[in-house]
Amino acid sequence: MNENWPEIVADLSPYLKPEAVKGDYLRDIGYCLRYLGWKKTNGTMVFRDVKPSGGDGSGQPDILLCKKGKDGVPSPALPVVIELPDREPSGRLALSMRLLKLDIGLYIGKNIRLYYQAPGYKDEPVCVFTADFQKDDMNGSAICDLLLYDSFSPDKMVDFVTDALRRL
Repeated sequence: MNENWPEIVADLSPYLKPEAVKGDYLRDIGYCLRYLGWKKTNGTMVFRDVKPSGGDGSGQPDILLCKKGKDGVPSPALPVVIELPDREPSGRLALSMRLLKLDIGLYIGKNIRLYYQAPGYKDEPVCVFTADFQKDDMNGSAICDLLLYDSFSPDKMVDFVTDALRRL
């Protein structure tokens, strides 16, 4: 089991209560992504400003994970949309994926979900993988392994989600 997963569960579990504040949840998710090697300082983790109203139809992800290419320039790799656990996905992740021309997106709310928009399909992206905030959830450990910055690869992500889609 990935040793980061229990830490992430411990840090994010307090936000599973109805009185959670999105800005605090977003901040702590950023800390958790740092455990996996993503950093604001080198441009591999980009935050957008969160509007207090919570109503956002901009299609911008809350966090954009970027992978540095051989030229050292970060390019968009994975949009991350965050909702408070008492809310359902709003469709903003699908819009973010379309605007960024990315087939895979990450939703974090009451659980963590990987969404996949298979090339050529016009339907909404499909949730292909879910991890619950439980320390012994093997899917959570798998998500951590997949999102480790040092070994992160868009091709590996595509392989993972297409395999997950076949198992649905």
